[in-house]
Amino acid sequence: MPWQPASCKEGFCFQGGVAWWYWLGKEAIGAPVLTDFWVRDYDKTLHGGRSNENPYGDAVRTDGDIPCYSVKRNIYCMKPMRYLKP
Repeated sequence: MPWQPASCKEGFCFQGGVAWWYWLGKEAIGAPVLTDFWVRDYDKTLHGGRSNENPYGDAVRTDGDIPCYSVKRNIYCMKPMRYLKP
């Protein structure tokens, strides 16, 4: 099963307030390629509770209606966050 975050906003994908993955390119979710894709491993037991940043290169969109991307033999699926109005 591909990894799916709770939400994504401005190039960052979140689960519980911690960005799991992000890209440094200017592309929006749905683009054919997300450039400079990074994955953050975060665990209280990992490196004394610090995050571990991993550069993965460019992520390429897979076929399908849901925007999923393939990079380093992994699949990452995502959807944009909805903006809440006060």
